[in-house]
Amino acid sequence: MERLTPATDPITDYTVAYLSRQLSVIARKEVAKGHGGFAILGEGKELAQIAMAKTFRLGDWRSGYYRDQTFMLAVGALTAEQFFAQIYAHPDTNYEPSSGGRQMNCHYSSRFYHHGEWQDQTQTVNVAADMSCTSGQLPRLIGLGYSSYYYRVLKNIDCTFEHMDKFSHSGHEVAFGTVGDAATAEGHFWETVNAMGVLQIPVALSIWDDGYGISVPRHLQTTKGSLKEILPGFTSTDNKKGVNFFAVKGWDYEELINTYQQAIQQCRDHHEPCVILVDELTQPLGHSTSGSHSRYKSEDRLNWEKEHDCLWQFRSWLLRENLASEEELLELEKRVTLDAMLARDKAFQAWQSPFYQQRSDVSSLTFELQNEIQNKKLHKIYPQVVKKIDKIIQPLSNRNVDHWQLKHDEHNLHHGENISNQDNLSMAYDQNSLIYGQKVLSFKEHHSILRYVLFCLENSTIAKSLTTLASLRELEQSYEQWGAEHYRSTLFVKHCSPLSCVNNAPVFQSSNQVDGRLIIRDYFGHKLAHDSRIVILGEDVGALGGVNLEFEGLYDQFPHQMIDTGIREATIVGQGHGMALRGLRPVIDIQYLDYLIFCLQGMSDDIASLHYRTHGGQVSPVIIRSKGHRLMGIWHSGSPMAMILHTCRGIHLCTPRNMVQAAGMYETLLSGDDPGIVIEPMNGYRKQEYKPENIGYYTIPLGVIEILKEGRDITVVTYGACCSIALSAAKTLQDDYHISLEVIDCQTLHPFDLQHHIRQSIAKTYSLIILDEDVPGGAGSYILKKILEDQKSFELLDSPPVTISAAENRPAYSVDGDYYCKPQPEDLIQVAFKIMADKAPQHWHRSRDQ
Repeated sequence: MERLTPATDPITDYTVAYLSRQLSVIARKEVAKGHGGFAILGEGKELAQIAMAKTFRLGDWRSGYYRDQTFMLAVGALTAEQFFAQIYAHPDTNYEPSSGGRQMNCHYSSRFYHHGEWQDQTQTVNVAADMSCTSGQLPRLIGLGYSSYYYRVLKNIDCTFEHMDKFSHSGHEVAFGTVGDAATAEGHFWETVNAMGVLQIPVALSIWDDGYGISVPRHLQTTKGSLKEILPGFTSTDNKKGVNFFAVKGWDYEELINTYQQAIQQCRDHHEPCVILVDELTQPLGHSTSGSHSRYKSEDRLNWEKEHDCLWQFRSWLLRENLASEEELLELEKRVTLDAMLARDKAFQAWQSPFYQQRSDVSSLTFELQNEIQNKKLHKIYPQVVKKIDKIIQPLSNRNVDHWQLKHDEHNLHHGENISNQDNLSMAYDQNSLIYGQKVLSFKEHHSILRYVLFCLENSTIAKSLTTLASLRELEQSYEQWGAEHYRSTLFVKHCSPLSCVNNAPVFQSSNQVDGRLIIRDYFGHKLAHDSRIVILGEDVGALGGVNLEFEGLYDQFPHQMIDTGIREATIVGQGHGMALRGLRPVIDIQYLDYLIFCLQGMSDDIASLHYRTHGGQVSPVIIRSKGHRLMGIWHSGSPMAMILHTCRGIHLCTPRNMVQAAGMYETLLSGDDPGIVIEPMNGYRKQEYKPENIGYYTIPLGVIEILKEGRDITVVTYGACCSIALSAAKTLQDDYHISLEVIDCQTLHPFDLQHHIRQSIAKTYSLIILDEDVPGGAGSYILKKILEDQKSFELLDSPPVTISAAENRPAYSVDGDYYCKPQPEDLIQVAFKIMADKAPQHWHRSRDQ
């Protein structure tokens, strides 16, 4: 594996550390001038991150904390210009590759996915997309490290597995994690450290300990006020493997270098996990740009931090060791500061340039509009409208658009005195150029003007007199497209999407029926045998074969692909997520749907938003499998569908009514690179189903409904376990009352009925019932919105739509609890009967009496 930085080069290290500090200093001033909304930076952590970077190799992974800018600079994954592009939220990934302006600064990611193709991760610096949720980056660390273990195992058991060469150096990669000391109070931290010790995987977790969590001191965060006292309990002993624990001062360059080299060598070569506590760190500029740390730190503490600033300590060490003179360091610092300022200037110009072009476009068109109004004397005919338009476009004349570009006095910049003094920045600009501190431009500013102008024009009879209106509309539409592309795109993948999966229906040739669980077992047995990338992990999936025996016997055949885990749902999902980032295809088993709450942050804040927040640069095609709907007990019968729908946009949500459908949906999801959730009906594992002959090959398309029973009177839309409830009620209504229900299975809730077939059904029945076992206002309301608003079906109804849902409370235990808490066939029968009576009471009563 290729080394990224030399083993020892103190002057180069100081250069990187000093550059990082200057970037932080300048960034704070940029935010203060209104050039950025907020900044959270990595000053005070520079030296430890330099030491960590020295042990990083191409192919390794980082899942880190939002203060790791020095590390990113040191491994060559970040430039100074890119740093400022993030401060400015530049929406172009050519300038801000981490997220294209979608994430705030110090939230980094590498781009390993492009147009459905994965790049060779063994030749790159790999950075899992950062997130703001404290400790939220840790669960996936388990999967990133476990992948190295798995790839090493595969090399020994499957020499034909070519896929590995693109994702692993035979399992020698280390997964580096970083976290702030205050975030170690989070449950994710302890779950992660425990899983590291149990699994014995190459994970190196660094803790940046500066003594505070914003304003809350360490003794209010940590038992005994010291991680040094409580973490050693995880430490390996002679006969019991655990976690190797190291503690090192964050300002001691030599000690940091030695500690990281020792820790990472053990981690890489022997897959021994380690935790490195870097303490006595400081925050020289405070927590963030939102306030000063002098408000909550004592004068003694502030003086201590000044003395123990790692950059100051490093500089003093260089002088003591005669590695540089004072004059040499001053010259170096002057040059580095100049480089940082120039990087800021270039990033600022690159960011603002498109806005000034847009300003020119809008100004030209509005000037043309004003001329047309004047020439046609429309201001006399429509004085109020013209006055309003003039007021709207007035801001466009408040700035000089001819002198937008920053103009530098190159001689002063390169040779001027006191160039390192941040207060003398103004010498770089002449009086006619864009002065720092002036309000910057944005697309929003001009797009909003255009929209308001068009609104005023199109809602007035003046519109028929204007020829410039078409040009204004065209320009506004171009800005709308620009905004959609830069800020509303890439929620899902396009080029390797499961939505593109060719429909291949199940084939039934036998009249024999089997338990539904056997369909799931045989499907995954087929997939595991044919694809070593696929692993199934969760509680009890191994030796037991699943709590419903849906994996019975698979562990004996595929012991390395059927992975038992502890009861640790957050890191089970994280483990799958990390493995998916590294090219594997994990299927995560969460025993009951209600338990997804343990996993919700990782699913919502990380997996669901990953492709969006990296602007298409990363994917995680993990499949989360769970069981829900109707069984018995408060935590075994839940259907919190709205919780998933509303917090996990970015994950396909599949709700099969039986196991044949579930197997087809798994096959569809495995054909693409999007994440998915499949919720199997809890009461379906012992129900008899016909087993398809082409199991492992047929697919169920996403976003396509299925009409389970055709009807003429009322459209009933439902999903999952409620399909059998609807069919039962439909049979009773047909046989006893001649009411014909058309029963539709949504099949997937996200995406939902992409072809709008439900609207076609309502065009026939003019009535709608939604049957849902989520709480009132839950998934049923989502479905109603989709049908009435998105499909524009309201105009087709001749009676109010009705939603039938579960009770407000959790479902109580026992069959009686289910009956009174969940919708039943009788509920649907009564609602359908009432709809028919209200629609045509005379005709209805005659039909009923026959």
